[in-house]
Amino acid sequence: MPVTGGVSSHIDCLVEGLRSAGHETVVLTPLGLRRRFTIAPPGAVTLLTRLTRWPPVFVLVCWLARGVLFVRFALLILGAKAVINAHDVSAALAVHWWCRRRGYPLLLTVHGYLVHEAVADSRLARGSLSAALFLREEKMAYGNPSAIICVDERLGQHVRALCPQPPPITILPNTVNLKEYRFRKDLGAAQRAELGVGEEFVILCPRRLVRKNGVDIAVRAMAGVATAIPGSHLVIAGAGQEREDLERLVAGIGLSGRVSFLGAVNHRQMPGLYCAADVVVIPSVEVDGVAEATSISALEAMACERPVVASGLGGLAELIRPGQDGVLVPPGDPEELAGAIIRLYGDPESRVELGRNARARVEAAFVSAEHAATVLEVYRSAIAGSGSGEN
Repeated sequence: MPVTGGVSSHIDCLVEGLRSAGHETVVLTPLGLRRRFTIAPPGAVTLLTRLTRWPPVFVLVCWLARGVLFVRFALLILGAKAVINAHDVSAALAVHWWCRRRGYPLLLTVHGYLVHEAVADSRLARGSLSAALFLREEKMAYGNPSAIICVDERLGQHVRALCPQPPPITILPNTVNLKEYRFRKDLGAAQRAELGVGEEFVILCPRRLVRKNGVDIAVRAMAGVATAIPGSHLVIAGAGQEREDLERLVAGIGLSGRVSFLGAVNHRQMPGLYCAADVVVIPSVEVDGVAEATSISALEAMACERPVVASGLGGLAELIRPGQDGVLVPPGDPEELAGAIIRLYGDPESRVELGRNARARVEAAFVSAEHAATVLEVYRSAIAGSGSGEN
């Protein structure tokens, strides 16, 4: 399936770090083999997003993608020597048999809660046979690898709950490419011209359109912001099954012309959007026990020196220090979110200070080169444990 959002950014950043350290990398998806990671065309993302809103189609697409990946992987590894790092449960299950047969170390990076998120997004029905089967497969996937990397401690606890005797688990927060994600005034100006927002006060919401990302909270908050700040504009970057509902909400509130939906955006275009924004909002909410991990969108915005207003839950509450490098608001509260945005609008100096501190925070704790070095150590441990003897 096409990979968008934070996972694509994570993989791309890891690939850059591994290559900088002199390692050959190949990214394999059901859609193709790429020496340089790219996402699928936005049209394909939109089509699959719509189709997989229905649970039977979601199940079929997941299993079909797994089958295609199994065949592609078989062709790729003929005569090759490698360490395999799967980035979702389906990928891990697709390649497990081949890895075991050929003695390849298999690692799994866990970015989210497979079944919980699918239920929260209505892609699987709670208590259904499909949900039970996927939960069984999720448990199997956690028991198979040589090692597991989780992007936050809550995911590590989730893995341990489903697999009481898991392989070694490393907690390694997400990271960001600081060379790519940095504030550039010229880049922001060019992006503003492309968006047609001129000198408006731009609020960027870089979120997939699913319930747990709380994009509807940003839209509802915009009703208050639009009244207080006449020259304000909300830009939503992301695709998802909530788009039609969100468009109806925008029209119902009377915000047509004040809110733009960009759809799926290649993450290589995201630095321009961050630089064009005056404020970035991450209005995540908890749905069926699923909360935001270490948000890559928040990290990217902070690296670009943008003031971030985020929900005070999950990894966001660990990432952002309120009043120092960002603002936290109660989850699911559009009035509080609107108030925070309005206060930042009226205090340009605070926006600059928060942005600079945010960049310093990322530089101190979320450097991509150090992330790649830690991943390499996990790879080496897995190789030593497998007895493959590869470097």
